[in-house]
Amino acid sequence: MSALPESAQIVILALAASLALGLPVRLVGLTATFRGIGIALGWARRRKFTVLAIGLAGAAAGLWSFEEVRDLVFSLI
Repeated sequence: MSALPESAQIVILALAASLALGLPVRLVGLTATFRGIGIALGWARRRKFTVLAIGLAGAAAGLWSFEEVRDLVFSLI
Protein backbone atom coordinates (compact mmCIF):
# COMPACT_ATOMS: atom_id res chain seq x y z
CA MET A 1 0.00 0.00 0.00
CA SER A 2 3.00 2.28 0.41
CA ALA A 3 3.32 2.49 -3.39
CA LEU A 4 0.06 4.44 -3.50
CA PRO A 5 0.04 8.21 -3.01
CA GLU A 6 -0.93 9.42 0.47
CA SER A 7 -4.18 10.96 -0.78
CA ALA A 8 -5.26 7.62 -2.25
CA GLN A 9 -4.41 5.85 1.01
CA ILE A 10 -6.56 8.32 2.95
CA VAL A 11 -9.48 7.78 0.58
CA ILE A 12 -9.11 3.98 0.82
CA LEU A 13 -9.04 4.08 4.63
CA ALA A 14 -12.05 6.40 4.75
CA LEU A 15 -14.04 4.10 2.46
CA ALA A 16 -13.05 1.03 4.48
CA ALA A 17 -14.08 2.72 7.75
CA SER A 18 -17.36 3.82 6.23
CA LEU A 19 -18.06 0.30 5.03
CA ALA A 20 -17.07 -1.25 8.37
CA LEU A 21 -19.50 1.01 10.23
CA GLY A 22 -22.25 1.33 7.66
CA LEU A 23 -22.65 -2.26 6.52
CA PRO A 24 -23.72 -3.75 9.89
CA VAL A 25 -26.16 -0.88 10.42
CA ARG A 26 -27.63 -1.51 6.99
CA LEU A 27 -27.87 -5.28 7.46
CA VAL A 28 -29.12 -5.65 11.05
CA GLY A 29 -30.21 -2.15 12.06
CA LEU A 30 -28.87 0.56 14.31
CA THR A 31 -30.05 -0.87 17.63
CA ALA A 32 -28.63 -4.34 16.98
CA THR A 33 -25.33 -2.84 15.82
CA PHE A 34 -24.96 -0.75 18.99
CA ARG A 35 -25.94 -3.74 21.11
CA GLY A 36 -23.27 -5.83 19.36
CA ILE A 37 -20.66 -3.12 19.91
CA GLY A 38 -21.61 -3.05 23.60
CA ILE A 39 -21.25 -6.81 23.86
CA ALA A 40 -17.84 -6.68 22.16
CA LEU A 41 -16.63 -3.89 24.46
CA GLY A 42 -17.88 -5.78 27.51
CA TRP A 43 -16.03 -8.90 26.38
CA ALA A 44 -12.87 -6.85 25.82
CA ARG A 45 -13.12 -5.30 29.29
CA ARG A 46 -13.42 -8.70 30.94
CA ARG A 47 -10.51 -10.14 28.96
CA LYS A 48 -8.05 -7.26 28.95
CA PHE A 49 -5.01 -9.55 29.05
CA THR A 50 -6.22 -11.57 26.06
CA VAL A 51 -6.88 -8.45 24.01
CA LEU A 52 -3.48 -7.05 25.01
CA ALA A 53 -1.75 -10.31 24.02
CA ILE A 54 -3.49 -10.36 20.64
CA GLY A 55 -2.52 -6.72 20.07
CA LEU A 56 1.10 -7.34 21.00
CA ALA A 57 1.27 -10.40 18.75
CA GLY A 58 -0.17 -8.38 15.86
CA ALA A 59 2.26 -5.53 16.46
CA ALA A 60 5.19 -7.93 16.61
CA ALA A 61 4.09 -9.61 13.38
CA GLY A 62 3.73 -6.22 11.70
CA LEU A 63 7.15 -5.08 12.84
CA TRP A 64 8.69 -8.40 11.81
CA SER A 65 7.73 -7.66 8.20
CA PHE A 66 10.14 -4.70 8.13
CA GLU A 67 13.59 -5.82 7.08
CA GLU A 68 15.27 -3.16 9.24
CA VAL A 69 13.62 -4.54 12.37
CA ARG A 70 14.60 -8.10 11.49
CA ASP A 71 18.18 -7.02 10.85
CA LEU A 72 18.24 -5.20 14.20
CA VAL A 73 16.92 -8.26 16.07
CA PHE A 74 19.41 -10.59 14.44
CA SER A 75 22.28 -8.16 15.07
CA LEU A 76 21.42 -8.18 18.79
CA ILE A 77 21.39 -11.98 19.00
